[in-house]
Amino acid sequence: MSNDYSHFQRYLAAKKSVDDRALNAHVWQRLQHELALRHPTATAPLRVIEIGGGIGTMIEHILERTLLTQAHYLLVDEVAGNIADARRRLPVWA
Repeated sequence: MSNDYSHFQRYLAAKKSVDDRALNAHVWQRLQHELALRHPTATAPLRVIEIGGGIGTMIEHILERTLLTQAHYLLVDEVAGNIADARRRLPVWA
């Protein structure tokens, strides 16, 4: 039996604008502050693993805010269609 997750993927994409407004500004500021504290001479990119990453809207938020300048970002999701959708949404980064 095959599962069709396309409705769920459309839902995740549609709620991104709601998520944009709901994300806590203080948390984003703190993340920006903590990332700035990384040793300035660090040569290795930051490694991030997002578990349950869906269609990639969180990394979209991070990229829109220019929080990561050097990073290896691994998005993991159990639904292959979500990963495929993330690749379509973020072709430059996929």
